[in-house]
Amino acid sequence: MFEDSSFQVLLFVAASCLWKHLALSSISSQFLRRRSRKEYAGRLSRITLYPIKSMKGLELESANCEYTGLEGRVNDALLKDRSWMVLTSNGNMLTARNKPQLILIVPSVQGDQLQLDAPGQQPVRLPLSLKLTDGKLHQTKVWSLPVEGVDCGDEVAEWISSYLETPGLRLLYHADGTANRKLNDGTTKWHKRTRAVDQIAFQDGFPFMMMSESSMKDLNEKLDSKVAKDNFRPNFMVSTELPPFDEDDWVEVFVGEAIFSNIKPCERCQMTTIDPKTGISNENKEPLVTLRRYRLDEKEFGQSPCMGIMLTLIQPGRMKVGDEVYITRRLQYP
Repeated sequence: MFEDSSFQVLLFVAASCLWKHLALSSISSQFLRRRSRKEYAGRLSRITLYPIKSMKGLELESANCEYTGLEGRVNDALLKDRSWMVLTSNGNMLTARNKPQLILIVPSVQGDQLQLDAPGQQPVRLPLSLKLTDGKLHQTKVWSLPVEGVDCGDEVAEWISSYLETPGLRLLYHADGTANRKLNDGTTKWHKRTRAVDQIAFQDGFPFMMMSESSMKDLNEKLDSKVAKDNFRPNFMVSTELPPFDEDDWVEVFVGEAIFSNIKPCERCQMTTIDPKTGISNENKEPLVTLRRYRLDEKEFGQSPCMGIMLTLIQPGRMKVGDEVYITRRLQYP
């Protein structure tokens, strides 16, 4: 009889625990659904693809989003974001942080070639794509992560070296079959949020960067001289009625067929101080100085203020300018 009673007590306790677990799970699920429901954020107002790292971007009406970044067609030619990068004679990446005049080089598609134009230079053309066997394979790094690229040849190398008055520069192309940068091999907590599919070519840190028009408006209202969106080089701009920097709290972003994950804020550097029309750095270091007054997270990013968000891809897909943008938010528990 004692054994039967003990069994009944144990059964009752187990049933009670199970009921509480199911009840709490149900409440939690309802809460999460209620707080994570998709909401309308605005419309996609601009898509920009940057074929060559630190050079001028190309605005697109539509594009495909793949795990490695943005892809789009220009004059029927398929271009991928940051597929080319300038290399120094020491084998290190060269960007507009070191040579602001890079910003003024304008890529365009001419037939089956990529043409580069720059002030005071005759145009130069190079193939739109290369195979692994078409040139010397260089191993280098973008920040701390290794990546490979195929050398684009002497003519364009000499052209860029002449324009920047820096001998020994080379141009690399991230050909099919060259090693990607594997984001989940990184050592930061941000990289630990990525997956094995999150691999990129020559982008700074992540495949995509998004900003809102309201954030740009807010910043420009605080500046004596307005800056352009091109100072920040986003892939995507969102026209929205939401408050400035609301994008900081977005978790997932839905645009067209594509779904993105917000990995982290985008910390800003001296690139933002370079006038995209002149290639000259702002003598007052704006907009960085103003951004530091109200967009610093010193614990995470030191003295680098944040503007925009860095995204990885959850679901590949096509998008176009004018597409509605939906989001889920970071949960705010009562």
